[in-house]
This record gives sequence, C-alpha cells and structure tokens, in this order.
Amino acid sequence: PLVQAITPYGKSFLGNHLSELVEAITRSAIEQSQTSQTVTQTMSQVAAISDKTSSEAAQVSDSFRELLAVAQSLQESVRQFKVK
Repeated sequence: PLVQAITPYGKSFLGNHLSELVEAITRSAIEQSQTSQTVTQTMSQVAAISDKTSSEAAQVSDSFRELLAVAQSLQESVRQFKVK
C-alpha cells in the first residue's frame, strides 16, 4: 500500500509538493482576483461611456428637432415670397 511505501523522505517530498501546490493555487487565486477586478473596472468604464454616449445622443436628437423646427419656420417664411 501507498502508506507503507512512504518513507520519512517521502513524507518530506509530499509535504513540499503539497506546499508547492497550495502556493500555486494561492497565486492563481490572487491572479484571478486581480483579473476580476480589472474586468469590473473595465465594465464600469464601459457603462460610464455608454451613459455619456446615450446622453450625447439625446442632445443630438434634441438639436435635430430644433433644426427641423427652424427649417420648417424658414420654409414658411420663404413661401411668402413668390418669384415671377
């Protein structure tokens, strides 16, 4: 059996190996946490840009409505003049 095959050297080897595995898992967890934070920050920035774009699109839309009203008013004013 495996238990009988483990010598004091084997125990030390397994302990070192387990320690290395735990360290690797810890490093990976930290890395994933940092990546997750970066993704969260990026998503927040994307949301802010989206909000700004939406706001600016609404302003452009309002400007076009005003421009249309001015154009219609100008068209009405021009109708008064007839070219002979």
